[in-house]
This record gives sequence, structure tokens and C-alpha cells, in this order.
Amino acid sequence: YSVENLTYKDQFNVLKHQIIDIANTAKAMGKTEAVAAICWIQGEANHQAYQRKGYAFDDEITADTYEYMRRLEYLISQIDKVIIDNCIDQDFTPYVFTYQTEGHRGYTYKDVGGIVCEDTVASAQWFLSKNNERVSLAVPVYALSKNDRDNIHLTHVGSWLLGAYMARAMEHTMHRRLGKWRPLEPTHWDWQDTHCDINFHVPVGKLVFDTYFCPQQPNQGFDIWIDKTLQASAISSVSLLDDKTVRVSFSAVQPNTARLTYCLGRDDTAPRAMGNLRDTHGDSDIVTDPFGNTHNLHNPSVMFNIHKTRGFI
Repeated sequence: YSVENLTYKDQFNVLKHQIIDIANTAKAMGKTEAVAAICWIQGEANHQAYQRKGYAFDDEITADTYEYMRRLEYLISQIDKVIIDNCIDQDFTPYVFTYQTEGHRGYTYKDVGGIVCEDTVASAQWFLSKNNERVSLAVPVYALSKNDRDNIHLTHVGSWLLGAYMARAMEHTMHRRLGKWRPLEPTHWDWQDTHCDINFHVPVGKLVFDTYFCPQQPNQGFDIWIDKTLQASAISSVSLLDDKTVRVSFSAVQPNTARLTYCLGRDDTAPRAMGNLRDTHGDSDIVTDPFGNTHNLHNPSVMFNIHKTRGFI
């Protein structure tokens, strides 16, 4: 389902009636009900906007970054209204815990120049978590296992791990009250002729490059694009300056139209987007899945784009 379908079609009424039914059950028992959090796990279907008209914005369905953000915030406001109208004594709006989709690699969009090299919905989900104090991004799902049928939807274990990451974000935010959970994400950048230094918010520990989540990628997952064309030789090296800073070195001065991406994916990695940057949170936070397998809950870096002159886009 698209965010538009979930806002205006029958699926919204399903959620509405669930909230009302639980509220009525609580009232009948002489108790109150509160919705403390909303989990938002959606985004892939909106990429179909490219398939319909060849570009991101469509009145019926959008993959445009800022329009997707606006429409998702509107849907959240509609859910808020149902909650406040029906849950006795609830005088607060709930947190929203979400993820970052990599669905842009799982669809065969065509654009004027060929395959679309945009992760607009993923960017929208990250931007919303940065700009809305109620929205927390738990994990980018490129790091979780996908099924072999479409390489978009998670396996049962991948879904279980998504729940573990969201639960940790909830515990940090709502129970320990340590402030809103923030993922491993870039905070500042400094683009020079020879390199770009990127500073990160690191949830726990330090930055690491390795293959824990993904096979080894060219440039650890960083790439330079100009006019939607990959510049495969533009990056000469990628290194860690310290525990919170990555340096991407260039083989030549990049034009003002250059875009530095992380985990966007290349044609030879489709339908997956992959990167090798994480923190060391999982050294101390280890979970066991229903099959008895252990998983280190490191935080993989979010997917992001830095335009040379416009910054994060």
C-alpha cells in the first residue's frame, strides 16, 4: 500500500476501528487506554510513482521526498485525531518509530536518463526523523535479510530483527527517557577540492568499516554521481579520520553538480543497496532470535546524499 492508500482508502478505517474497539473495550472494563507509540513500516509502494509517469510526483501517489514527508505527516495527524477523540484522558500524541526503506533498488523505474538513481522515499523517512521530534528512525533495512523472491520484503528473521531494533529505540526514548533515539547518521560535512569529511552521530562506540551487514562494496558504499550518472573512478579512497568522522577522497576536483551518496546502490547490486559503515553497539547488545541464532545489534549508517553545493538532499 502507498501512503495515499493508507490515508484515504479502507486501510485507514481498519486502523481507526481497531483504536475505537480497544478504547470501547477498556471503557466497558472501567479502565482507560493510551496509544503510546505508532510503528510505521511502509514506503516501498510509493516508488511505483516512477513506474506510472516516469517521475516522482503524482497527485495519486508520490515518491517526491518533501511531498512524501508532507503526506505522511498528514496521515499521522489523522491517526492522532482518532486517538485523542477516543482514548479517555490521553492528552499527548504518541511517538512514531519507523525505518528506512531500500525499495528504490527493487523496482525497475525508467527515467529520462535510464535507471533512476534516487532514493527519495528513504531520504524522506530520514529527513522526517531529523525534523519531527516525534519521529524516530530505528534502522535502515538494507542491513536486514530479504527474501529470495523479490529481494524487497524481509525474511521472517529480518522482520524479527526489525522489531528488535524498534524495541530498542522505544526503550531508549520512552522508558529510559534518554531523548529521542537517533540512528547512526551524518550530522555535518566539509567538501573540499580533494576530499569530503563527514561527521556522524554515533549511537554507541565508534565507526567501523566491515562486512557484518553487507558484502564488501566499492568505496565502502560511497559513490559520486553527476547528472544521474555514476562516476565510478571519482573516489580514490575512503577512510576513518577518527571514531566519528569519515573522509572520502577524490581522484579529481568534482564539479558543483556532484552528489556524494552512501548506500544508494549500483546497477550491479540491484535490487539491493549496500554499504559497509556501522557502529559497535552490537558488541554489548546481542539478541537471540526464535531459532536460537545470536545477532549483534550494531547500527548501520542510514542512506544519505550530499550535494556539493546544496548539502543533504
